[in-house]
Amino acid sequence: MEKNKIIINEQYEVIKKIGEGASAKVYEAIDLKTNHHVALKVEKIDTEFSNAQKRFEMEAKLLKNIHNPNIINVFDYFVWKKQMIIVMEILEGKTLDELIQEQGSIDSKQLVQYAIDILKALVELHRMNIMHRDLKPQNVMIGVDNNVKLMDFGIIQTSIEQDLTREGAIIGTIEYLAPEILRGEKATEQTDIYSVGIILYKMATGIVPFKIIGDTKGTAMLILEGNYEDPSRYNPNINRELEQIIKWFIEKNFLERPRTSLIAIEKLQTYLTPKRTKEVLEPVINNKNNAEPIVENFKKLIYLSLALVLGLAWLLFLLILLS
Repeated sequence: MEKNKIIINEQYEVIKKIGEGASAKVYEAIDLKTNHHVALKVEKIDTEFSNAQKRFEMEAKLLKNIHNPNIINVFDYFVWKKQMIIVMEILEGKTLDELIQEQGSIDSKQLVQYAIDILKALVELHRMNIMHRDLKPQNVMIGVDNNVKLMDFGIIQTSIEQDLTREGAIIGTIEYLAPEILRGEKATEQTDIYSVGIILYKMATGIVPFKIIGDTKGTAMLILEGNYEDPSRYNPNINRELEQIIKWFIEKNFLERPRTSLIAIEKLQTYLTPKRTKEVLEPVINNKNNAEPIVENFKKLIYLSLALVLGLAWLLFLLILLS
C-alpha cells in the first residue's frame, strides 16, 4: 500500500502513511469523488480473532452514526483485498501522548479541560450503551484549535454484547485498564471513567500510577492491588482538590467511582469554577477575627473608666462629709 498511485476501492488515492498502531495503519488519502483529504484506517483481517470483521463492522457502523464535536467523524467503511478500512476525517494537531512527552506535565486547568472534553465524548458513547475500553493519551487528538477529539475505537463494546475478544486474552493497553477488566468482568461506564482518571494522572505527572516496565503481569498485579503514589509527590503544583478528584476516578472498586460521565464532568467543572464566595467571605471572616481582641480591650477600658469615675465620686462624697 505504500507504493505510489494506489487507488483503494476505486475512490481513495493514498498520499502517505501518517500513523501506525499495533494492529492498524493510518494513511492520508484524497477522496476522488469529493476531492477532500481523508484518513484511512487500514487493518488486516486477523484470523486469530474469528470475530475481527464483526468487531470492525460494529465499530464503523456505530461511529458513522455518531456526530459529536469530541469524536472523530467517520464517513465510510468497507473491506478491500482482505483489509478492513474505515474512512475518517483527517485531523491536524498532536496526540495527547505527544503533548505530554513534550511538556512533561500539563497545566492543571488545561488538563482538567482536556478531561472534560474526553468525558463529553464518553457521554455520547455511553448514551448509546457503548464502552470504549481502550482510552489512552495515544487515542486522544488535540487539534490546532486545542479541540479534543477521541479516536481509535478498535475494541469498543456494547453493554449487551461483550464477547468480541479472544478467549483468555485481555485487549487494551494494560496501564489504562480498570481492575474489573483484568478480572474478566463486564465493562461499565465506570470502567471508562477509570481510564480517564489514569489519563488525568499522567497529564498531571508525566507518568502512570501503575507500571513495571517490560512486565505486563507485574503491572496487572499493581493495578489489582490499587496502591500508588499520590500525584502531588511527582508534581507539587497539583492542589489537594484536583488530587482527590483523580483518586476518586481511579478507585479500585468501580462502585466508589463516579457513576456516570456526567457526574465526573460536573465535578471537574466545579473545580474550574472560580471560588468567588470563598474569596469574598474569607477577608470578612478574617477582619471579624482580627477585630475581636480590639472590641474586648475597648470593653475593658470602659469598665475601668466607670470604676475610676465611681471611685472619684465616692472620694468626693467622703470629703464633703468630713468637712
